[in-house]
Amino acid sequence: MSIEAITKRISNEAKAYAAEQLKQAEVEVEEILQKARIKAEQVLKDAENLTEKDTKTLVERRKSVADLEGRKMQLNAKQEVIKESFEEAIERFKNLEEEKYMKFLTSRLSQFVDGGGEVQLSAGDLDKYGKKLEEEFAGKFTVSKEPVNIEGGFLLKQDKISINASIEKLLEDQKSKLVGEVAKRLFAE
Repeated sequence: MSIEAITKRISNEAKAYAAEQLKQAEVEVEEILQKARIKAEQVLKDAENLTEKDTKTLVERRKSVADLEGRKMQLNAKQEVIKESFEEAIERFKNLEEEKYMKFLTSRLSQFVDGGGEVQLSAGDLDKYGKKLEEEFAGKFTVSKEPVNIEGGFLLKQDKISINASIEKLLEDQKSKLVGEVAKRLFAE
């Protein structure tokens, strides 16, 4: 399953979560706006001696500040939901069926088979797939007995070259392309 398919599925599942987060943000925005309205009304009472123009300008500024704060809160909520969507994509990828995950690892490693090298895996992947990968690529790659601190995927050392094919790196490489699409699907208006 491709990262785009995983992201699409996560986007659909995260839509409800995003809606809940947005509703919460909208409630907070409404509270801020309500407080701003109350303050604006107080300003109007206190400013009876000011000219009508000065009073109107002051009220508009207060409303603008409240609106800006509300938009900031909504943006922060949306950014948090997008971040959580990508984190969930990594978790789902890590929890793929063993056969699918092994197929992913072998297809990615096959791209580098001519250069050989040492494959480094996360602790969990080393236990599950280390021996299988050594058997699959006997004589082509060695699998390091020491795990590396990655979520999944692999690191490959070929002489002085290091190739980062970790899940988080692969997703990070695609993130700039996917953020707009994820946001559009999560927050369709």
